Amino acid sequence: MTKERIVVGFTHVDLGWKKQHEEMEELHEKLILLLVDQCEQTPDMRYMIEQAIHFRYLKDRRPELFAKVKQLVKRGNLELGCGMASSIENNMTNGECFIRNMQLGARWFAENMDVRAADFEMIDTFGFPPQFPQLLRQMGYHSLYANRLGGTNHRDVFQAVGLDGSMVTVCGRMTNSLDCKQGHICFGFYLDQDGLDRLFEEAEANACAWALVMPYSENEVFPSAYIWKKMREGKAQYRFGTLREVLDRAERMENLPRQFADLNPEFTGTFSLRHRLKAENRKAESLLLAAEELCAILNAQDANAALEDAWWKLLYVQFHDILTGSHPTKVYHEAMRQLDEVQRQATDT
Repeated sequence: MTKERIVVGFTHVDLGWKKQHEEMEELHEKLILLLVDQCEQTPDMRYMIEQAIHFRYLKDRRPELFAKVKQLVKRGNLELGCGMASSIENNMTNGECFIRNMQLGARWFAENMDVRAADFEMIDTFGFPPQFPQLLRQMGYHSLYANRLGGTNHRDVFQAVGLDGSMVTVCGRMTNSLDCKQGHICFGFYLDQDGLDRLFEEAEANACAWALVMPYSENEVFPSAYIWKKMREGKAQYRFGTLREVLDRAERMENLPRQFADLNPEFTGTFSLRHRLKAENRKAESLLLAAEELCAILNAQDANAALEDAWWKLLYVQFHDILTGSHPTKVYHEAMRQLDEVQRQATDT
């Protein structure tokens, strides 16, 4: 039996974590330059992109590069894995903020790149609350691809059941989930060629007829041409594919196990860090939502631009590695300045 291996590459660049926003966007720009070059050299290459804030910034900073990205999305080389404004922290934000994040990001991608995310991918976020299936279904999504699904999760494809009974198909696994049963997901975070060797060894040893192979990197570690070398040399049938293709297969699988959708991992300690940041975030959320409601009642359409700008600022702070507090002090001060500005804009409006 020939084993089919569908390769989907992905690099997650944080909005703010080790560095402040400007520096992280420079890293993202370098990733995009490399992706454009690799797609031109390898026409069948497929790679995932995400987060509207990155591309909103890129469009202003490098419009000619943004135009190339848009063309590659149209050609199918680049796939929009998640259409959110930012990869939000799921457990501490107001539910309305999550909806605004999805709406604002989806609208921006539709208006600026003529694309809507076919799937919902959230890699690196620190777990998922039990309301998640209901939110996804109401936004038109039927599945979720993620990698932090709780330390006690033993499967890489299952159905998550939310509080109201809504269900979504979930695919993914933690790199260090050693007790996760071998299935259709070969996901590997790599720093170097040794990491890619281990990922493709797992893909070769996997007994499943088909499997996703996702070489995953973050920030300074960009996609490596070594991936294509491993694909050429592998004994299985490797080819580039899309996340949509993989999730479509998963959704058609029969008798998938079901489990409660409270999927929270091991990083709960980060939720207690930088407590003032979290308190000011809640204040900013409340003020902005109140200002939005008041403007709707008064039909104050001239305030929409100011409110939308405030939303972009707030959704940057609500990025998972910022709101949780797991960052250097410079990032903390930058986030606090953003929250001050959001509160001012909401109050003035």
